[in-house]
Amino acid sequence: VWDKRLGLDGFAYWLQKERNGKLLAATSTGLFGLEWQEQRLSFRKLRDVSEQVFKIVETSTELLVGAGNGVWILSGQDLKQRLDIGLIYDLLLLSDSLVFAGGARGLALLKKEGVRWRVALRNIVGSLTGEVLRIVRSNHTLWLSLRGGRVVRMQFPNDWLQEPEVTVYGKADGLPGSEVQITTLDDTPLFFSREGIYRFVPEARPAFRRDTTLLAPGHEGHDELLALVVDRFGRVWTVFPTHIDIAHPLPDG
Repeated sequence: VWDKRLGLDGFAYWLQKERNGKLLAATSTGLFGLEWQEQRLSFRKLRDVSEQVFKIVETSTELLVGAGNGVWILSGQDLKQRLDIGLIYDLLLLSDSLVFAGGARGLALLKKEGVRWRVALRNIVGSLTGEVLRIVRSNHTLWLSLRGGRVVRMQFPNDWLQEPEVTVYGKADGLPGSEVQITTLDDTPLFFSREGIYRFVPEARPAFRRDTTLLAPGHEGHDELLALVVDRFGRVWTVFPTHIDIAHPLPDG
């Protein structure tokens, strides 16, 4: 167990393994890397990032770090640049030169030109209010989780730099009203909150429907769902206060 005694300070929000194998941790006190020190593995704080860190993404040459005061761009452990765009909760890597950033000021698109990054699009949907907590990509569609329980679908049929078609969903559309998290299973978005798991059915009314197929029989609806994780084998892990269920994919899908 790594905690403050082994160098890891604060509440951990995200873990990221670099291409070189080094494990990074985003915490409420900064950015940490796991290293051999005095014949044991322990975490060491990267000196340049002192703000709370929520998300890390890696391009072929750099790290982009979503933090409490913007996006930090690092090469190795050296700070190259910082984009002052407010508190950032999530980053979505599209390519080595395009990254979406979601946070307290909404959604922004970051673009690398030469050796520098800039904000190509700021507050992409001007009428959209609310903090962006999570960004998930499904083909040419982005799904956003907003503070307050709303979910946004942004469709980009041609190009990420063009204006998207935006639809906002809330409690009237079948969502529970509490904050919704999003992940993907075989490129299909899954939506979950403490009340359970939901799927998007565009032709249905309401468009979001409860899904109990990923829960063990007898566990539907009586326990608060704390987390849902899809692993690299396609198994779905659902975490409850008293137990963990694991749904295995069937041969026929």
